[in-house]
Amino acid sequence: MGIYFRDFGALAPGEVQLRLETAKRLTGRTDVGGKLLVTNQGVRYRADRVDRLLRGVSADWACDLTDIASVSVDPGGSRRLRGNGPAGLRRKLVILSQAGEEVRIVVADPDAVVSLIDSAMASGR
Repeated sequence: MGIYFRDFGALAPGEVQLRLETAKRLTGRTDVGGKLLVTNQGVRYRADRVDRLLRGVSADWACDLTDIASVSVDPGGSRRLRGNGPAGLRRKLVILSQAGEEVRIVVADPDAVVSLIDSAMASGR
């Protein structure tokens, strides 16, 4: 993945990569650059090397498909997110966990990622 991005490491037995793309995870008033990995077992976000050094382990995020309550697309432009700069105005993937944690990630095509996660969740049931 080069010197800027870190590798996700080996997938678990039976785990299949469905999508891997550059993304930004919104965390409060800042955004963390990195990569989003969607597999048949879960969704993982891995911060790039610079953001990992600046923010530490908390910059990474992962959730099994069984722990996802819903996925949707935020249309962007909400007034409360404008503090995030350009990322706050863009459409973004929203993942809500069963525990109530909400994660917002900017990707190139959030609709495609939502469809992919929905399909993976449906096939895993």
